[in-house]
Amino acid sequence: MIVALMASLASKFNAAATLVTMDFFRERYPNATGRTEVLVGRTATAAIVVMGVCWVLVIKSLHSDLYVYLQSVQGYLSPAIAVLFVLGVYWKRATPAAALWAFVIGVVGGFARLAADLVMRTDGALVTSLKQQRYHNTLTPEQYAAAIAPIRERHGWVFEFWNIHWLYYTQILFLTTAALMIVLSFVTRPPEAGALRFTWYGATAAEKAATRASWTALDVALSLVALSAVVVFYILFW
Repeated sequence: MIVALMASLASKFNAAATLVTMDFFRERYPNATGRTEVLVGRTATAAIVVMGVCWVLVIKSLHSDLYVYLQSVQGYLSPAIAVLFVLGVYWKRATPAAALWAFVIGVVGGFARLAADLVMRTDGALVTSLKQQRYHNTLTPEQYAAAIAPIRERHGWVFEFWNIHWLYYTQILFLTTAALMIVLSFVTRPPEAGALRFTWYGATAAEKAATRASWTALDVALSLVALSAVVVFYILFW
């Protein structure tokens, strides 16, 4: 397990260092030497390691199961990324400026929900317990409302914001980010023709044929099974 963890972390650190060096530093300093780029990459890796260590304190403060933490945090950050990929690949009118601002606002929205989780980390466990009792009918609606009233009054709008189920919140965040990117794309300059090569429409016939040949009917069937399972889970736990 430790070896697998180290291998996973090493790949992520290497990818992050490459991103910082090649996409940011080299764009700003195109004439930098290879030695300088290596130093920048190592510095970026060290900074990311320090940030990761500090993030452990955030995980500890949430007082939640590791699985729930992983799913919720990924849910807070994934909508903005998904919108960028879907609209960026399949919509010709999507613009870089719209993508940037939609992504920034989407990530800010995700971190805002994470901040609410931190604020509610103590009372959140009690609220969850009360909801479970209400679900199993061990509490009446009146008892539940009376028990939760002091918490709602103590935290105000933060409680109302946090009380939105995190799965619903990710859906709201996805739709909000998508709408924002669409609106901003229409009010900003259209992308240049050369940028379309990065979209689905820029692929050649040979590239599309190669992509189509890479999956089979079995892949489609298994994807439909997975999608159906997700829909069933949503219906069962609605």
